[in-house]
Amino acid sequence: MSGFDSLCLEGRAGTVRGDTASAGILRSQWNLAAEPASETPTQLLDVLDSGRIDYALIGLGDDDRTPHIYEAMTRHHVTTIGEYLDPDRGRRYLLLTRGRWEPDSLEFVGDRSAGSLRLDLPVLAPGKTSIIFQLPDRPGALVRALGPMSRRHVNVSNLEMYPAAEDPRERRIVADVEGYANQSPLREALTELNRLVGDVHVLGAYPAG
Repeated sequence: MSGFDSLCLEGRAGTVRGDTASAGILRSQWNLAAEPASETPTQLLDVLDSGRIDYALIGLGDDDRTPHIYEAMTRHHVTTIGEYLDPDRGRRYLLLTRGRWEPDSLEFVGDRSAGSLRLDLPVLAPGKTSIIFQLPDRPGALVRALGPMSRRHVNVSNLEMYPAAEDPRERRIVADVEGYANQSPLREALTELNRLVGDVHVLGAYPAG
């Protein structure tokens, strides 16, 4: 079930941009046609945030660019509304639109312009939420950070770790967890995690593939 089948979309005919490899994915998964993108992924986030396009499809792989893309997402008014996992290319594609999740209230704030998403949760499809946060270089820090999820039986389906830019001794954690950010029990788990580590950024909440 795609993100557009499960979420309420205003202005479905909005402008979408992705690289040439993304065109078939957009057609098959979301029934959308894409403009070809000449920008790098981080430049494409700038274009999306500016309002010149309504959606962007960005591919993530096992390379040095992926941490920079995650960090750029935290600096922009953008959010993930769908994903596609391509086993043949070994890549993960994120469909993004303008909007953000408020870190304290865990409420979604969308863009009011044409083509923007109105995120109406709950939805029928099982959910996935992607988050990013930072941990100190300290024994047991990761175990303590995952405690709020473990105690509430929230599954962590994927975990990525890379050095923090401002202090390479600390680690940036990108985690995919089951559920929607503003629904129990994940909402309570994220609230507790935010108290433990501070600055938990929700990169998106969307139907699980």
